Amino acid sequence: MTSRVAKFLGSIGSLLMFAWLFLPHLGGAIAVVGSVLLLLAVKQISNATKDLTIFRNYFVAFILFLVVIIFSSAIFLTISITDIRNMDLESLEALVLLFLPIIIVIWIFSIMSAIFLRKSFKKIAEKTRVDLFKTAANVFLVSSILIITFLGLFVLFIALLLQFMAFLSLPAESYFMEQNKNST
Repeated sequence: MTSRVAKFLGSIGSLLMFAWLFLPHLGGAIAVVGSVLLLLAVKQISNATKDLTIFRNYFVAFILFLVVIIFSSAIFLTISITDIRNMDLESLEALVLLFLPIIIVIWIFSIMSAIFLRKSFKKIAEKTRVDLFKTAANVFLVSSILIITFLGLFVLFIALLLQFMAFLSLPAESYFMEQNKNST
């Protein structure tokens, strides 16, 4: 494992995740690419620390997050192709009733994803001594709870920024080698 690879993949993946917030039409696809890069970065860290639970927990978070991206992108796409301004009240009510269960599913999957991400990031923080991972994990959990409000999007922005900074703060490769020598 090279910490440079994990730093690179994690930081680029984190930056691509910002697209999900700012580009509703294309952001979902870009966020999937960012998520895959983050998955690869976490796999590198998991291998370097010889702790497979780091990757397993992140993988579960990744799958749950993909569900969130797919459903939220479907809502954004539907809203963008629907002329809401010219809908009568009955049609608008039907649209809201259609989206309500989907929004609840997004919210639940978002919280579940954040819980598994938190488990993974807490282990990374413990193994690498980069406490920003723990902070980012906690802020991700808060953002997933608040995502049902628009305040959650602001908190998500902060969580993504902390995640970006955490990956850039990963220690040099020699740290991982030293940790592995000490654990054997």
